[in-house]
Amino acid sequence: MKMFCGAGMLVLLAGVGGAGVGDAREDAQVDRSVDASALMTKGKLEADLGNHTAASETFRAIAQDSAAPAALVWEALVRLGLTLSASDDALGSAQTFRRVLQTYSGDPAAMRFLKKAVASAVPGKIWLDFRADFEELLRSAQVVSTEKLGMLASGVRKIRLAQGEIEFDAVWKVLPRVGGESHLKTVAAYELDKLLGLDMVSPAIVRAFEGQSGSLQLWVYGCRAYGDVQKDAPQTAAWAHRVSRMKTFDYLIGNLDRTVGNILVDQSWDLVLLDHLRSFTLGQMDSTTLPARFDRHLVDRIRSLNEAGLGVRLHGLLDRPEIEGILKRRDAILDHVEKLVAREGQGVLF
Repeated sequence: MKMFCGAGMLVLLAGVGGAGVGDAREDAQVDRSVDASALMTKGKLEADLGNHTAASETFRAIAQDSAAPAALVWEALVRLGLTLSASDDALGSAQTFRRVLQTYSGDPAAMRFLKKAVASAVPGKIWLDFRADFEELLRSAQVVSTEKLGMLASGVRKIRLAQGEIEFDAVWKVLPRVGGESHLKTVAAYELDKLLGLDMVSPAIVRAFEGQSGSLQLWVYGCRAYGDVQKDAPQTAAWAHRVSRMKTFDYLIGNLDRTVGNILVDQSWDLVLLDHLRSFTLGQMDSTTLPARFDRHLVDRIRSLNEAGLGVRLHGLLDRPEIEGILKRRDAILDHVEKLVAREGQGVLF
């Protein structure tokens, strides 16, 4: 009997001791959660005051806290991406947003918050990770405000759009088919960019505004005009590769208006191409505008272009002669590359 009571007492004591340890652990977790929440409040305040460096440090501390709740971690990362964008670190912002996408893609709340942040900032080429989302937003978001760009009589406007909590900017252009120019060519350039896997033209669609059909293209932030930084361009293989892809694309689409003013570069010297209103001409291009070396994969994509596929992809955007012009320039590019390889070897291909 004494043994039974003793054993019972030991079990009781063990239970009491175990509960005490568990409570202590739970209290510690609550304390850490409270600390992370307090830091979040502090970071938000710093961001609201425009103290981006302090806010970034605070959000980064939460994100690096292994004991912080997942919801606070992804919120901290998204807010970190926003503060980096606000402090002109577009590359860091995009990398942070991508980290959230890769880690929390299964969390609907995280994805909603991320898409809202990405749309408001659009740092550089982040659209590549959200292409379908931006295309749908351009089609369905409501117009909030407009601002005329360029000459007063021009049909170019910066438009603010909103859908729920998401707000973002776009460029709307309307230009009849006069002198070979057309706003439809803006969208055609984007569609061909997608088809080729070029990834240098931001999302663009056809959409009516104030009773007129025009092109609506995503506004990209965090980039510089190439004309402003041309003298600092890196003399690297990566930069030469990007320029080669741009020149090949411009030749293929018959672009007569590529200037340093309609080329943007992000912080990693990646390219964003603008203004394709004077593209898809009917004539051939000067072969001297082609690069000295070619992207092997881009050449393969160009080789795969055919009239049927282009007709489907560019339906309503280009007419038959313009599509035939693409195919003629395709043949000229392939012939040029073939002769170049025969003369100089495979080294002309990246």
